[in-house]
Amino acid sequence: MSVNASLTAVVIALILCNSDAFLPPISKWVNLQQIGLIRNLSDHPLGSRSRRSHVVKPTRLFISTSTNVMDRLSDACINAISFAQGASRNIGMKTLENEMLLVGMVRLAGAEDIEARKIFTNFGIFPDGTLQAAESVLIEKGLGIRGASAGDSAGALPFSESAKKTLNDALSIAERMSAGSDSTVLPGHVLLALLEYDDRYNVATEDASKCGGLAVFQKTVEDSPLGSKFDGTKFCRTLAEYMRNQVIASNAAGSSTTEVREREVVVVGRNSGSTPTLDKVGVDLTEMAREGRLDAVYGRDYEIRMCLRTLGRRRKSNPCLIGEPGVGKTAVAEGVAQCLAGGYFVYDDKGTNGGGWGLRNPFANKDSEVDKSIAGLSEEEVNKLPPLPPCPRALQGFRVVSVDLASLVSGMKFRGDFEERIQNLIKEASSTPTILFIDELHTLIGAGGGGDGGMNAANLLKPALARGDIRVIGATTISEYRQYIERDGALERRFQPILVNEPTVDEAIDILNAVAPRYEEFHGVRYTPFAIDSAARLAERYINDRSLPDKAIDVLDEAGSMVKLEDDGEQDDLPEDFFVVSDDSVATVVSEMTGIPVGKLDRDEKAKLMRLEEDISKRVKGQDFAVKSVARAIRRARSGLRDQTKPVATFMFCGPTGVGKTELCKALAQTYYGREKDIIRIDMSEYMERFSVSRLVGAPPGYVGYDEGGQLTEAIRRKPHSVVLFDEIEKAHEDVLNVLLQILDEGTLTDGKGRTVSFKNSIFIMTSNIGSQEIIQISRGENPTAKKGSTEGMTIEGAVKSELEKKMKPELLNRIDEIVVFKPLEDDVLLSISMNILNETIGRAAAEQSMDVTVTKDFIKMVASEGAFSAAQFGARPMRRAAKRFLEDTLSEAIMKEFLVEGDEVIVDMANESESSGFTGINKKIVKVTRISNGKESMLIPVESDGGIGAIETNAMNALNRPMPPIPDADGFM
Repeated sequence: MSVNASLTAVVIALILCNSDAFLPPISKWVNLQQIGLIRNLSDHPLGSRSRRSHVVKPTRLFISTSTNVMDRLSDACINAISFAQGASRNIGMKTLENEMLLVGMVRLAGAEDIEARKIFTNFGIFPDGTLQAAESVLIEKGLGIRGASAGDSAGALPFSESAKKTLNDALSIAERMSAGSDSTVLPGHVLLALLEYDDRYNVATEDASKCGGLAVFQKTVEDSPLGSKFDGTKFCRTLAEYMRNQVIASNAAGSSTTEVREREVVVVGRNSGSTPTLDKVGVDLTEMAREGRLDAVYGRDYEIRMCLRTLGRRRKSNPCLIGEPGVGKTAVAEGVAQCLAGGYFVYDDKGTNGGGWGLRNPFANKDSEVDKSIAGLSEEEVNKLPPLPPCPRALQGFRVVSVDLASLVSGMKFRGDFEERIQNLIKEASSTPTILFIDELHTLIGAGGGGDGGMNAANLLKPALARGDIRVIGATTISEYRQYIERDGALERRFQPILVNEPTVDEAIDILNAVAPRYEEFHGVRYTPFAIDSAARLAERYINDRSLPDKAIDVLDEAGSMVKLEDDGEQDDLPEDFFVVSDDSVATVVSEMTGIPVGKLDRDEKAKLMRLEEDISKRVKGQDFAVKSVARAIRRARSGLRDQTKPVATFMFCGPTGVGKTELCKALAQTYYGREKDIIRIDMSEYMERFSVSRLVGAPPGYVGYDEGGQLTEAIRRKPHSVVLFDEIEKAHEDVLNVLLQILDEGTLTDGKGRTVSFKNSIFIMTSNIGSQEIIQISRGENPTAKKGSTEGMTIEGAVKSELEKKMKPELLNRIDEIVVFKPLEDDVLLSISMNILNETIGRAAAEQSMDVTVTKDFIKMVASEGAFSAAQFGARPMRRAAKRFLEDTLSEAIMKEFLVEGDEVIVDMANESESSGFTGINKKIVKVTRISNGKESMLIPVESDGGIGAIETNAMNALNRPMPPIPDADGFM
């Protein structure tokens, strides 16, 4: 056959295959003959392989015009395609589709690579099952599969359009993974392309209807013995990580080859011998990026662009990253290192480029900061643009070295040693393409001694920074930048500040998805998508003194550790899904970190919430409406239906003194929050002056007490899940009440140090005695409005609210969820309170003296009657004083006189008339203390009249004659 005929045959073959590629080398000619690129081995045009230029239509994954896909295929790929061709012919296919291409890649990759076969097996993928699944998927697509007939052509099948795109995509993935243009396409690269894996976002497609490869794998796994669901993204991440490790291992093993040597030469100064000081005090972040030891950086591409642009300046090319702790300043520096290492694609998330990955060099458009020339393009138009090179040309060959200032200072013995080390550092950084990264930049000031004006590290670096001899990336917090850097104007002007803002919750979720694989690998667990979502949202809602994404990453890390350590037995006996971190695990971690119940309600907690009224009513008597109001607020908070931007609830408790307002707050803290100490009580009588506002939020800078913080803000920062009680709110100054407006409306307050304190998980209760006189008058049957000429009566609630409107600002009242009016205590309630108070004393006697004390009903009646004599005006406090006089004082006197000793059984009763005849005094009551142990014996002890407010000071028998409800039988009473 002539040369012209050979060339004609080649052209015909290329047209049939619709290939825009160049001819492959002779080493692959035989295998390519099998898959249809040529018909005859003799058709290879030896000596006539001329290169021609042609235009390739840009696709999403751009391939250089000088690149031949078939020229890059490995032998395993060619054999896989050959197998796919044969399998397709066997079922009567007219073109080679992606589904059959996947079958060949799985079979060849698993046969030649043991580790790859293990990955397939772990995900339930087997070659035979893949072939059957592919045939089923093709039938569902309606491609008319039939058995091959004798008349069918035995030649190679042409590639479908989707198969061609897959091979192009595989080449792009291979080039990015190998960080170079001369890379070989392996079966693993083709598998990633078949699943539409985007190695830049580290995700795969989830739409099986549009991705034949995913559909085949899903059906394969469903029909396998595992019968589980196929996770395409996790499979691709696992396979891609394995292939990247293979590249790193291959580069390390073949470092003596010309190709690797050429790549090494680009990075000048990597030889440790040329930079001894840098190697001693620093860590090469670029080298760590090449080795894959840095976590993925996501969502900080605008800040990375700004750093790269500042580093490209001729003079003062020193960016300074400023932001709150935990927002990702160090991650930005690591992102720069990854960009310089060739493995990072800059992403523009500020609206330019249509929000695309690395589509333009940041220095390409010198007339605009962020490529305004292509702003507003559609996604389809953006996808046609050429990709950004792995590293900007202006910074190619540079490395980023993180300098440890502690190592820089350590070991200095003599004067001048530190200055000499700094000068050596400057020489090494200026003579080699090195960028220094100094975390906590403010520590430069004063490092090495010398004071503010001496030869410290900052002053030694200033000349080199100004001349542009060295490039430095600094990182510090906003407060420390203002305190240290801004005060030194000469140092400040040598740095270009770049503000690193806290990401939003959605951005934080994307960041967690990017770093989750590293934590999964470390802990040996798997994070569910709901767990990652919950970590970001719960951290933002409940951890208020830290910033995203740091606090969300800590929650994710803690949850992984908790789940891994839950099992104390043999881990080999556990099911595969045992170490799965769910959203419940994340909620548990957040609850433990903050003390706030944020998990899902279980049956026990639901039962506890439903009997909340009953539990609180055991301690607070006669105020059912107030108890129900508080219980409703707690249930609303735990159900998750409340407004998360405001406090849990805000109440105003109004009523006479001693009716249970403060006691209800204590009972709520004890019953629901677990401890009575979880109540933050602020006596507003201490805030009667205008300047006392600073006591709540903290003194301003320059005043005494600035470092101590505010009484309210510091307490909430330590215990955000608390009951805040403002006792006697009407006694506070108006300016103090104005501070409460922001708390009750927005749920936040800024303290004296400029920190935002969140009150969104607190319950606010304000108590007031406003309207108490009206309540007493109405309860006695008097009409408080009659003095004002009104002919209509007034309810207790109406009277109290009318007084509140007169004495409190309407903007404060309008922010209160519910105004609860406490009514005077009825006799049956007072009797129940007296029994509770006596029970407390009986319990203390049993705990401290091991005494078994029993009181009679006559004794209870006396205590209740005396305490209830003026309860309408003074509440239950006279009842507690009566219990002290009648029970505590008498028992104490009997103990002091050694009538009672530890462990005695005692009965306390009122003496009858005959027994008390020997005592004089009209107001004296006589208590009889009877000792049962060691022979029954009694002792009479007189009780003096109470000198407190609300006591009976006239006839002692008035108390005994007061009608009281019947006393129920109970333990300790007889």
